[in-house]
Amino acid sequence: MPKWNRWPIDRYGTTVSFIATATTGRNAVAKTRIANKRMGSSQPAATIGYFTTLNEDRTGWTGGLLILNGGGRPLEFQCTLPIRPTRAHEILFGASLRQHLISEVIGPALLTKCRTPISILCCQQPEALRLQASAVASDCHVALVAPAAEEDEGPIDPNMVEGHGPITLNGTSLLVSLDRLDAVESIAPHLADLADVVEPFERIRNAIREAQSQTARAAARSSGCRSQESDDHAEAA
Repeated sequence: MPKWNRWPIDRYGTTVSFIATATTGRNAVAKTRIANKRMGSSQPAATIGYFTTLNEDRTGWTGGLLILNGGGRPLEFQCTLPIRPTRAHEILFGASLRQHLISEVIGPALLTKCRTPISILCCQQPEALRLQASAVASDCHVALVAPAAEEDEGPIDPNMVEGHGPITLNGTSLLVSLDRLDAVESIAPHLADLADVVEPFERIRNAIREAQSQTARAAARSSGCRSQESDDHAEAA
């Protein structure tokens, strides 16, 4: 495979933080199991996933995936390392580069690593709707959160949502594949305690920026230590 076609994500994988191992995460899982028993169901409780990407000049493209229980508590969070397309990528992919990164590189990488079943996967970029056709998203229902998409991207291009219809989740409009509308409608009542359907996207963005800040600080400390060691060696010589 030519070097220009090897993305950093293939080489370094993803950074993962399983929030369910924290105290709040265990409580969230326990409450989910209690709710299942009260309903007399052995099926996993409904969960809702959020996927979005950031594209910043300094760092490049970064994706984040946050899984919540029906009450909005985090069960799992993952984010990719930054991906910076080369000039060769920009030339060869042209206008399709953005779609390729979101629906064929970043999204599948995160979903492949995900350990928590997702009932509905909410996306902010219309390109992410293409994840529905991928094997990694076959067990969940991919939905575009219309207000979040319009706030971030502007008016939605009708051609990008062809074959999708609207459904309302807690007062927020989602666009879902027409053949999955009934399934999503049956899941929606189990997510009635989710206070704000749009807000989790902001959690992802803040978490990604915090992770990047921590990485930058760690790199700066490491660089400072190496510089100090070099100075010490020079003085000793």
